[in-house]
Amino acid sequence: MSILLTACLLVGLLPTAALAAEDGVKYLDDEGVEQTYTGSYTEITADNTPTEWTTGWYVVNGDVTIGTAESPQRVTVSGDVHLILTDNCTLTVTGGIRVEGSNALTIYGQAGGTGKLTTGDVASYDAAIGGNEDSIGGAITINGGIVEATSDEGAAIGGGGIITINGGIVEATSNEGAAIGGGGSSGASGSSGGKITITGGTVTATSNHNGAGIGGGGGMS
Repeated sequence: MSILLTACLLVGLLPTAALAAEDGVKYLDDEGVEQTYTGSYTEITADNTPTEWTTGWYVVNGDVTIGTAESPQRVTVSGDVHLILTDNCTLTVTGGIRVEGSNALTIYGQAGGTGKLTTGDVASYDAAIGGNEDSIGGAITINGGIVEATSDEGAAIGGGGIITINGGIVEATSNEGAAIGGGGSSGASGSSGGKITITGGTVTATSNHNGAGIGGGGGMS
């Protein structure tokens, strides 16, 4: 009995492990075709808000908040990360999502297109989704869902690197950097816009001052 109780306690102490849905998780691929992911994944919920996303799949369910205006929390992507925004979910990341160098983030929506990711309140010259001030953004792909990204002096989405938008509704806003592309004029993130490909979706990109809506950041080409 004591061994059994000990085993139960140890299981309870394990970190949130990858799950696997019995019937899989639906998502739309880069061509808008519905697919089913049947492998293991990490579920992001109000009770489980990891800030280190490593290679693998992540599924957002319900209303989730990471960080606050008083205490921003920046999520870091390491490796090849796939994020599914399930219909009617909302993921708010106050502090933004760091994707830089050889790391990659791919965002998927579902058939209803109502899953939402909002990022903002980032440090100076950091991208809301992308590289930090001292780094070049990695590969960011948006295949679906609603993505709203706001930055002050950095890019809303990018900071250099590779950006691909195949679907979904994307609203990107920056004051000094490009809305989608290069960051402000300081540091590595103020580089040129990188490679940007848009094949579908609805994209609204607004830079209020020095950057392009889509392209180079403040003072850059």
